[in-house]
Amino acid sequence: MRGVDLRGAKLRHVEFRGLDMSEVHWPEGKDHLIVEDYCGTLDRALEALKGRTDVASRRLGVVLGMKRKWAGLHQRRGVLSKPDLIEAGGAEAVTDLLRVIGP
Repeated sequence: MRGVDLRGAKLRHVEFRGLDMSEVHWPEGKDHLIVEDYCGTLDRALEALKGRTDVASRRLGVVLGMKRKWAGLHQRRGVLSKPDLIEAGGAEAVTDLLRVIGP
């Protein structure tokens, strides 16, 4: 994925499985969250969702769990689709989760 330019892309329901994403230019715009410390952030999000029994939290956990499973071994940055997260868990659950895990 060296030098791949995704700045104009709209990524919906996309997974990058085990790839080195260090030289990717991520999408720009309000529909994407560019996440630094990608694996650590996903781990914090999953920990925050652990034990919650509501449907929204469980669905978000599944989506984020798959993202974590397929993250590259040394992946530092990644992207999350806001529409995908909202579709999985609802806007309120996503907003709450983002408050918990921080930037």
